[in-house]
Amino acid sequence: RQPSPSAVSSWTCRSRGTAARYSSPATRLRRDARRCRRTATRSGRRASRFLCLERRAMIPDIARADLREFVVGTDRDVVLLGAAALRIANPRFLRRITDDLDLTVAVDVSDLPSIVPRTWRPHPSFSHRWFGTNGTKFDLVPSSRTILESGVIHWPDGYEMNAAGLDLALRHHQPTPLALGDGAEVNVASVPSIIVLKMVAYLDRPGAREKDLGDLAHTIALYVDDDDDRRFTDEVFEQQLAFEDAAPFLAGQDVASICETRHRDQVARFLDRLSREGVEISLMRRDGPDAWARDGAAERGMDAFRRGFA
Repeated sequence: RQPSPSAVSSWTCRSRGTAARYSSPATRLRRDARRCRRTATRSGRRASRFLCLERRAMIPDIARADLREFVVGTDRDVVLLGAAALRIANPRFLRRITDDLDLTVAVDVSDLPSIVPRTWRPHPSFSHRWFGTNGTKFDLVPSSRTILESGVIHWPDGYEMNAAGLDLALRHHQPTPLALGDGAEVNVASVPSIIVLKMVAYLDRPGAREKDLGDLAHTIALYVDDDDDRRFTDEVFEQQLAFEDAAPFLAGQDVASICETRHRDQVARFLDRLSREGVEISLMRRDGPDAWARDGAAERGMDAFRRGFA
């Protein structure tokens, strides 16, 4: 027997309700972005995925609740890093959607489990990964004074992580902290410090960190808005840059302004690798903004960044 139309409709509604209730934050963000695009198309406005995502909170409520639980429960300095920090600064900086949060905490590796809420669960394989009370995935990176001075994080499983740039994230924040509700808030790392951290992360594990190249390409290419006053200064005009290369140039300047010698060495290593290896610039062209897909655009953009950083 074929089910009646009303039965099919009822089953569909129940299924959709279940999917909406149990889908991940990333899935919900993608669904809302598609809904915004359809609405924009019907109303005759240009549909933009980035502008659609701007209409919604950058961090889902359940993830914000888990983050608040962690921040309220510790007296250590906590800074939000990674993709979420880029999304908060400007949704255009991030094409991919992730549902995890990266935090650096001013503690040593051995003290990390003691400051995590009791209801959080550790990942069975990765010492730095935890799951919040509501299931949010967190990557917790310790940044004690000992770690910052040595420049290396020694994890219990024997893995060594390059800690260069964490001190920049602890010192340089975005102008407005992220409000978490009930008076709680967390500082968000500045975009220049995240650029350094992503370069360091890629150098640390090139095979596993290709996503950082796409994030860097978007962030550097779209670093300032088209009408930003900094694009039209005499200093930029003197460089005789194409309009689209002014943003990478300014990104390089801002990164250079916060870097000390040890940070500059890491950025120089990354830029040198881009010059010597063809694969990195190819991945930045593939995963970067559409404008960088044109022949030579990615190379010109990173050359402008290099000139600003010099």
